This record gives sequence, C-alpha cells and structure tokens, in this order.
Amino acid sequence: MTNNALITTTQNQYASLIIVEGKPSHLYHRLKQFYQVQVAKTLEECLSLLPHSIPDLILIDSSIDQSGQLLQLSPSLSSQPPIAYLVNHQDDQAHYFSKNAFACIIKREVETAYQQIKALISNLKQYCHLVIEQASLYLRQGISSPQSIASIGSAHGLTKREKEILELISNYLTNNEIATKTGLASNTIKSHVGQIYKKFNVKGRRALLEKMNAG
Repeated sequence: MTNNALITTTQNQYASLIIVEGKPSHLYHRLKQFYQVQVAKTLEECLSLLPHSIPDLILIDSSIDQSGQLLQLSPSLSSQPPIAYLVNHQDDQAHYFSKNAFACIIKREVETAYQQIKALISNLKQYCHLVIEQASLYLRQGISSPQSIASIGSAHGLTKREKEILELISNYLTNNEIATKTGLASNTIKSHVGQIYKKFNVKGRRALLEKMNAG
C-alpha cells in the first residue's frame, strides 16, 4: 500500500455513518469497506444509537421513513447530525428536501450512490445542501456537453482554466479530486473555485449548479 493510499484510508475511517434500512444492502457492504458504519433496522433503533454514537452522517432508506419523521425529530435531538435519504426516483427528492433533508441520493446504482456519498462526506465541513442524484440536474435539462458548459462559463467571464474546473464541479468532483485530476495544488483549486462563485454571484456548489441550469 502506498503512503497516499494509507493516508486516504486513514482519513476515510474517521467518518462514521448510521444507515437505517430493513436489512444490510449492497450499499451498506460497499460503505463498510471505507467507513465506520452501523445499521439500524428502524427509526427507534437509530434513535437509541444516537446518545452513544454520534455519526458524521445518517443515511435513511426512504421506505423506512416515508414521512420524513426523523427530520421532524432532529431539532429536539441533543446532537443534530446531517440526515440524507436513499430514494428510488428523482421525483422522491422534493418531498425530503422540503423537510430540510441534507441530501437525497438515488440508490439504484450502488457504485454511483457510493461515489455520491463519498463526495457528500468530503463536503460535510462546508455543510453544503447538495443536490445529489444519479444524473445531475444540468445533464437532465440540457447543459450536457463541455461546449454548453464552456458557453455558460464564457457568459460569466470565466477563464479557460475556470471553465475546465467548472465542468469538473458539474460532475460533483470535490476540490481535492479536481486538484488530483488537473495536477494543480489544492489551494490553487480553492482559489479558482472562489473566483467562479464570485463571477456567478453564488456562495456554493448547489447555487452554482442551479444558476447554470437556469442559464
């Protein structure tokens, strides 16, 4: 194992999750390879775990909590870890976002869902209210090609490098992942992302993607 791999594994292991689902799924087993994961079969079992183990993130299968009950209980909890829902379809997302879910993840494709959860955990410190789904919003509504993204970037005065980073942001890469892909330093990426936000007059990734979608 290389030093970089060791560092990545060590960092991932600090993240702890509670996943609430009827029985351990393929996604649970995928997450367990890299994170500290506890399983709860019911909301009551999840609540019983919280006084003893405060996770970085709670993942709830929508079939277990169709009404968003845990979101309603969250303000009364002594700790308020972010709550994300695992849903079957894009149409299910609005219901949970309207109740202030931290994120909604379409669970059909295990590897895609895992990568989205990984990106979500990477952004927990920022507490971004990310729109996470199997196909990103801009892809579904016509901002599908690098040329389209470049055109939007040009309209907002982005440089060539900023347009490149904008495309990677649109694919839900974190700053660290963008740095690795482009070969640039993390601080350089952070600076570029800050400039992109400034030129789009937004304060985060979700607002940026929504503004891109709006044209």
